Amino acid sequence: MKKTTLTLDVARKIALDAHRLAGNFILQANKQTVMDFINHSGYVQIDTLSVIQRAQHHVLWTRLPDYNPHLLHELHANDKKIFEYFARAASYLPMENYRFFLARMQQFNDPIGKWYKDRMKEYGYMMQPILERIRAEGPLASKDFEKQPLSEQNGKPARQALDLLALTGALMVQERRNFQKVYDLTERVLPAGINLNIPNDEELGNFAVISALTAMGIAREKEIADYLQVAGKNVIAQAIHSLSAARIITPVQIEQNEKVTFYILTAFLNKLHNINIDLDQVHLLSPFDNLIIFRERANLLFNFDYSLECYVPPDKRRYGYFVLPILWGERIVARMDPAVDKKNKTLVLHSLFFEPEFKEYAQFMPAFVNKCYELAKFNNCEKLIVEKTYPENGKEHTNKYFNL
Repeated sequence: MKKTTLTLDVARKIALDAHRLAGNFILQANKQTVMDFINHSGYVQIDTLSVIQRAQHHVLWTRLPDYNPHLLHELHANDKKIFEYFARAASYLPMENYRFFLARMQQFNDPIGKWYKDRMKEYGYMMQPILERIRAEGPLASKDFEKQPLSEQNGKPARQALDLLALTGALMVQERRNFQKVYDLTERVLPAGINLNIPNDEELGNFAVISALTAMGIAREKEIADYLQVAGKNVIAQAIHSLSAARIITPVQIEQNEKVTFYILTAFLNKLHNINIDLDQVHLLSPFDNLIIFRERANLLFNFDYSLECYVPPDKRRYGYFVLPILWGERIVARMDPAVDKKNKTLVLHSLFFEPEFKEYAQFMPAFVNKCYELAKFNNCEKLIVEKTYPENGKEHTNKYFNL
């Protein structure tokens, strides 16, 4: 199928519109709008880092400014509209898509990969006793095994075994209490009437491709395969071929980068000229936001070189520990390193870096400052401090608008 050529500007608009970051999806936050976004995006990544509000909440706040974290908890623990599983990372996923992960669970029951085999060898002996205890006692967390001989006087082996049981589908995370996972038997967590038919390769591949392109708008084959990780590369490749032949998806290339093949849903071609981006809108993106989680794609679409440096030794970090990309309209124009000082109820911006070519401070700063104060409020902070700004002319503008 012949490729369609798009300008980089149009490709960016497709991505922003699909990721619900165009500024035209400003909705009131409630369980329905949160669920709508999770259905649309396919997953929301769960993160353990809590420098600011955790990623799963930050991503939703970015799209729903009045979002409250209790909404996600209710959808998971009470309504059973979402479930927790390891997609491309630990994630909340729509419960209606549960069956598309059954084949992956079966693979964990008959493991071939070294990672899983090694953990089975080390912690597998604990799995059946843990399963039997949960069956008898009801939902339990890893801390409930900490003082048992089974866990060798600490919780880590129990946590590993619990996670292995969840990967196989024997257990599910019923809820999180103070972020700690509480597990129960899968049959006691799944809602009544859920479809448990295991899809064949064609159905699984089509689901993976269409889900990824619905969420991302435009993506390469490697990102489509990595988005939910429910099917192997061969299954994804066959699905892309079949869906392209049926004109459900369309291969595209971006001007000045014609060797790279992207794909979009063909239906998107009919709305390209109707995508309007709010050029004044500022979004402070989580490092785990679906827009920038694939770093190469972010570089290709936004010319933004980004990596999360919290795992890098402090003396080798360029920008900071937990840096947020700053999206302004159609461009990523800066990055900042925030942290919450809970004791003083203060959001501290350790550093604020503007991209080298950025000059439009007067137009950008008012919306950016407002968004920073919204972020502070979302993190239960009453004050905001900016410590360092780069470059120096950026510092002058920052000081002016933040009244520092």
